[in-house]
Amino acid sequence: MHTYARERKEEMGRPVNHYASHWTRNQGNKKLGADEDLAEWNFEDISSYERIERLFVKRDLLLNAEWNPKNTPPHRTVHLHRHPVYPGTVKGVAVDCCGFCPEPLNDEEKKVQEQEDVIYVRGGLRFLKDDPGRQEIGSFYPLGPEDFTEMAYVGNTERFCQAIVKNDLEFVRSWCATREGKADINRRDFCGRTPLHLAVLNEGTLIEVVQTLIDTGARLVARIQDGRTALHIAAGKGRVDIITALLKKGEENEHERDFRDKGRRATESSRTREADADSDKDVSESIHSQSDLSGEEFEYMRVGTGSIAAETATDGSYVRVRKGEEEEGLVEGVIDDDEDQDDVYDINVIDWDYQMTPLHHAIVRGHCSAIELLVSDFGADPLMPMKIFGTGMYGGSKTPRAAVLVLALVNLLLREKQAEMAATLLRVGERTSQADSFSKATGLLHAVAHCAMPVLEKMFKLDNPGGVRRPIRTQTATELRYRF
Repeated sequence: MHTYARERKEEMGRPVNHYASHWTRNQGNKKLGADEDLAEWNFEDISSYERIERLFVKRDLLLNAEWNPKNTPPHRTVHLHRHPVYPGTVKGVAVDCCGFCPEPLNDEEKKVQEQEDVIYVRGGLRFLKDDPGRQEIGSFYPLGPEDFTEMAYVGNTERFCQAIVKNDLEFVRSWCATREGKADINRRDFCGRTPLHLAVLNEGTLIEVVQTLIDTGARLVARIQDGRTALHIAAGKGRVDIITALLKKGEENEHERDFRDKGRRATESSRTREADADSDKDVSESIHSQSDLSGEEFEYMRVGTGSIAAETATDGSYVRVRKGEEEEGLVEGVIDDDEDQDDVYDINVIDWDYQMTPLHHAIVRGHCSAIELLVSDFGADPLMPMKIFGTGMYGGSKTPRAAVLVLALVNLLLREKQAEMAATLLRVGERTSQADSFSKATGLLHAVAHCAMPVLEKMFKLDNPGGVRRPIRTQTATELRYRF
């Protein structure tokens, strides 16, 4: 299972953690001592093909067994066979290997059979009626070159996505102005990308194209497969104009959300006061009616002030709101919690695979202007480290195994870019005295360990008090050089 997950990550270009879990190391042969659970299968004496064949046979039996509760109502209302594969010799596969497949009798069974024929095999071997020459393009399905293009995008968004890639601003605006465009603006393609992701990923995208998508209602906080939002991608590319457009729209959405929340609270408060007034009136009428019947004078008072009559009439509380009225008020007063309501950026949002903020992406790509914009104009935290969550004894835990300082990320850049990046970070608020909790090393000691003289010069020039007065000297620079 771990090998399969690692290979899938490598195929998709996602980072692979090569640390082996201590739960899976030195476990030996897990099949030993489990013969009673293998149903007379001896996996040590059979080939891989035979093992796979037996698994298919077992799957076939489970799908068609009458004793399987999944084949009885209400799970399944038709009695039809489902064969995932026909293993065997050519002589056996060429004919109906089952020999007992029931024929569909009514319309319901015929409809189900037609749907399942797309997934399962049935009957004897049949040849395709389409032109066999189509196999030259790689597969019988898709049947033609146009089918490959259709699979690249979802439905009618194909031309729209092509227009985004080609920077066809006129077509993008006309498509977004239609009702169909507003409905499908957040529809993803088969790679999991929204049109906004596609626009930001495209090299040389016009800011007008991105702004059109944003104004039409493109969801800002949508993520792609590795957990990056459009803001992470734009920061990694150093697109200051796109970063500004995304964050300004996020601020507008935040103001709208606050305004809606304020209106909702005002509506709930107003309904509560109306309920209080109605309840006071009911209590008063009830007390006076009891007074008229008994011929005695009752004083209308709040509960807790000593009026036994008032306490009895209201069951120990001054206001008793009926459950139906309370629920009705909440339903009318609360705005639907749809996706657009929370479409607000957290400037320090972390992606899933790399555990990096947009600021971290801008640093490792060497975009100083994007860093100054994120920190100075929109309040990104320059002291927030990149946390590392390990496997093994740390697997499944939310506690980080280590942390990488922001200044330590500078060492990933080319030598000629490191000094400029360090100076930019120090100007926006980064400090050389900050140390990580794992190695207790400061940014200053990291620079010493990498022999980065230009970086050290910038540190002593721009952060001299922090770099000289407060270094954490639990490890010397020489020790760190051997560590790294």
